[in-house]
Amino acid sequence: MAPFSFGSDSLFNIAAESVGLIVMVWELQQDRIHYSDQWSVLTGCSSPEGSLTATELRAMMHPDDLADLDKTIVLCLKGVSQFYDAEVRVRGASGQWVWLAARGRVLERDAAQRALRMVASFMDVSHRKHAEQVLSESEQRYRSIFTTSQHGILLAELGGNILSANPAACQITGYTEAELMQIGRADLLDPTDLRVKALLEQRARTGSCHGHVRMIRKDRVPIEVAFSSAIFVNHAGGLSANVVLQDVTEACLTERKLQRLTSLYDARSRCNHAIIESTTPQRLFAAVCKIVVECAEFGLAWIALIDPLTRRLEPACAEGVERAYIEHTSISVNPDIPAGCGPLGRAIRQNSNVISNDFLNDPSALPWRELAISHAFHAAAVFPLQQGNATIGALVLYASEKDYFDAQLVDLLAEIARDISFGLDNMQRDIALSSSEARFRTLWETSTDAILMMTHASVIRYANPALQDLFGYAPEHVVGQHLSMLQPARLHAAHDKGVQRYLQTRHQHLNWRAANVVGLHADGHEFPLEIAFSEACIDGEQLFIGFLRDITERERNHDLITRQNRILKLISGGAELEVTLAAIMQLLEELLDDVLCTIEELHDEDDSQTWHVRSAVPESFSRTMLRQAASANAAPQSGWQLPLIVTDLEHDPAYADCLAIAREQGVRACSFWPIPGRQADPLATLTLYYRHARGPSELERSLLPPVLDLIGLAIENKRSDERIRYLAHHDDLTGLPNRARFMQELELALARAARSGHQVGLLFLDLDRFKDINDEMGHQIGDAVLCEVANRLRANVREVDMVARLGGDEFVVMAEDFDDGLVLAGIALKLIEKISQPIHIEHHDCCMTASIGISTYPKDGDDIHALIRSADVAMYRVKEQGRNSHQFFDGRSKGIEAVLSGGGG
Repeated sequence: MAPFSFGSDSLFNIAAESVGLIVMVWELQQDRIHYSDQWSVLTGCSSPEGSLTATELRAMMHPDDLADLDKTIVLCLKGVSQFYDAEVRVRGASGQWVWLAARGRVLERDAAQRALRMVASFMDVSHRKHAEQVLSESEQRYRSIFTTSQHGILLAELGGNILSANPAACQITGYTEAELMQIGRADLLDPTDLRVKALLEQRARTGSCHGHVRMIRKDRVPIEVAFSSAIFVNHAGGLSANVVLQDVTEACLTERKLQRLTSLYDARSRCNHAIIESTTPQRLFAAVCKIVVECAEFGLAWIALIDPLTRRLEPACAEGVERAYIEHTSISVNPDIPAGCGPLGRAIRQNSNVISNDFLNDPSALPWRELAISHAFHAAAVFPLQQGNATIGALVLYASEKDYFDAQLVDLLAEIARDISFGLDNMQRDIALSSSEARFRTLWETSTDAILMMTHASVIRYANPALQDLFGYAPEHVVGQHLSMLQPARLHAAHDKGVQRYLQTRHQHLNWRAANVVGLHADGHEFPLEIAFSEACIDGEQLFIGFLRDITERERNHDLITRQNRILKLISGGAELEVTLAAIMQLLEELLDDVLCTIEELHDEDDSQTWHVRSAVPESFSRTMLRQAASANAAPQSGWQLPLIVTDLEHDPAYADCLAIAREQGVRACSFWPIPGRQADPLATLTLYYRHARGPSELERSLLPPVLDLIGLAIENKRSDERIRYLAHHDDLTGLPNRARFMQELELALARAARSGHQVGLLFLDLDRFKDINDEMGHQIGDAVLCEVANRLRANVREVDMVARLGGDEFVVMAEDFDDGLVLAGIALKLIEKISQPIHIEHHDCCMTASIGISTYPKDGDDIHALIRSADVAMYRVKEQGRNSHQFFDGRSKGIEAVLSGGGG
């Protein structure tokens, strides 16, 4: 075999140079590879012989490509394949790797078919390989964002057929991607939701749309989603649409629960008013049912009372659109029959709350299941009612929403039930009470979240347009900059440390799918961020991809809700009014810039101030300003219905007299806000003082209405509590201390006397023939007589003496601080004289007399019961002897029963 060589004028060399190819001939026996001149141009390699050994050639190739090259050459040498094809990288003259496409074959074999000579051509394909790499990385970048996004993403035809769905979309809808591609848009969106049509029409007009719609999951559970969509031109030149989904069901549910809870706090306050104002249980029951239905939108609220004869539960009253339900139901407290084993029967027998948040599937509610279905009841709650320590019935509530009764709601409804029981007990004592890029570029540019791609050194490579809305920087201004420009300086070290730890261990010390951090805006203010991270190789470089969302509003709302709940707990927990109002003012002053607050009650008739709650504003200044506002507006405070706003005290002549004191306090403007009550007149006034000349901001105008309602709720709740406490210890007709209060004070007086050795006197007074007044003139005149007698008794005893009404026409006077029984006799004579004077009621002249029995401690009794009994016996001896007189207990007990059974009057 003749040796081969490349000459500059050889046929091989001329042909290779004319087509831009490199040609090599491998002499296998000599292990010499001859190459054309193009090889030297490409690699800078030149040898005197114009040839290389196989080992020298392999050393110039990329190690990762040698295995595939060897494999295909061996197959060709063995004759398995006629040609061999491979793509390899060789080190170019510039030191960079150059891609070559090689194709070769065996030219000559010996008699044993061993290859003697092989020829191969090489073509530079670097540009093609680079284009393929760029395309792959672009697709990888899009796919990374598509698969790691927290939002669901759908790609669809304009007609609604779904072309692709990311994992988040599958998680939200409950379908696999294949299932989504089969069902289409019409099967996914709730056809009864009118918002769907409006959004699609908006997208057709403008190319994009944003809003909320109701979606039906695969398990047929409806969910509320935030829906964003935009139209783009696809690779085929047609129109497609992307859809971004976010499940907001839980957020909407939380908002509804908060509104429901707030409404029920209002319901409790209104129920307390009903307890005070209702004169009969029936009126109380009707008011409570109406209130809870109005405030919490129950389908049915009713009061069930036990029939003592049949032991069945009968409705005392019912409210709600589904009240026809109770007309067809029968419920008992008998555990031996099905009608007595439901939630209502169990609650009354066990005297405990029973909650059925899945009423239709509650085995104990089976007898009423079909009826409940027809009325769309999915949850029920029963709260027992007591009177005199005995369970008499229950407050029963039905809701159309499954799992409606959460723990907070149950606690509050239980409080309402306890308030009703308290009111029933008070009525029993006759006291009215209450208690209370095509696809990638569209996603990149239309995303409402900022998206960053940055190196492991935290240098920003890419940023989407939403970054400007979030941080105030245009994307081009942050690319190439360190991430630290978007963070407060105090967090730089911790960020760098966290990144280095991750790079060293690949262990995520943060929850990269959802972490809360602090961002730094271009104007210098800090704000809370929610950030999610992932990692991907983009353009040959490992980059972090971050999704950033401003959660300022969410944090503010969460903080506001938390603070409101604390204040509502103060109200429901019976905290002092000043403490509750101070907490409300602190909330206002922390939420509003440049504002000081006061809350005060001012009586118009005598200009006297009942209470004043303030922060940094002196009481005298606030009172002066409030009085001046009433004068300037020619209306008393009780007549204010709208806020009074003074935008600049310096230029308002009506406040010229207040300028000096306003300047001392640094106040330039103010606004006065009446605090509404359930009646027409305001309860008090909230005043806001501003350091600069201005009126209320939009934030203030939106924040103040619920705050004013909260203040009104606190004031009225406190007034209700005070009224209830007063009625528990005083006679509702005369205003005198009642029997319970008198017994407490008498027991304390006896204890003092036992320690000091002093006496306690008791004057038991009964009006003579008072029954005749009621029978002849009526109970209205009789009540007026009792009130006048009470007034005369109060006016004609000593300041240290106590007057009380025990009930009916019986009164008692307790006397301390006396040395002689003559003092008690003097008091009795004076009272008899005053009572005997004519009483003029309307057109009637009533002449009354009184019989008074007197006992003293310790002579006539060493405890309260003995002392009262002795005075009672003495009073009846006066009745026996002709009435209209007094008598001391003489120590005789004989014949007491006959005396007491002889009657009086």
